[in-house]
Amino acid sequence: MKTSKITLLCLFLLFFSTSTCSAKSIVGFLIPSSGLGDQSFNDMTYAGLVQARTQHGFTLIREQCADFTEKSRLQSMQRLLSRGANIIVVNGWEYRHLVEKYAVLNPERIFLINDFPMDGFDNVISTVFAQHEASFLAG
Repeated sequence: MKTSKITLLCLFLLFFSTSTCSAKSIVGFLIPSSGLGDQSFNDMTYAGLVQARTQHGFTLIREQCADFTEKSRLQSMQRLLSRGANIIVVNGWEYRHLVEKYAVLNPERIFLINDFPMDGFDNVISTVFAQHEASFLAG
């Protein structure tokens, strides 16, 4: 878990210079309906965002989806946008269509999608993890 937090923090440091991610920036985390407390992907992402907030001084807001439907994801994304998030972080392939849609509609905002490869957008950063290699490393 500590490695994942460090990885996420390094991503922020690499992609968001202090001029991009400053006290004026609002970073929004779109939390799946599974929520925080999963002791896995959501918690690691949130812990990394909290640590990055401490170091860079941006505002961090959260929106949690009510359920596993596309409608719920759409409403949560719209709430983040209406609250002024200019950097939006999502976990998983379930959000690919939302990121594609809103990246085009909001070219001034940055979208970070974890665990899904996405190319062709100047304002989208994607990360992909070789999850199957973790058991090898643990073995």
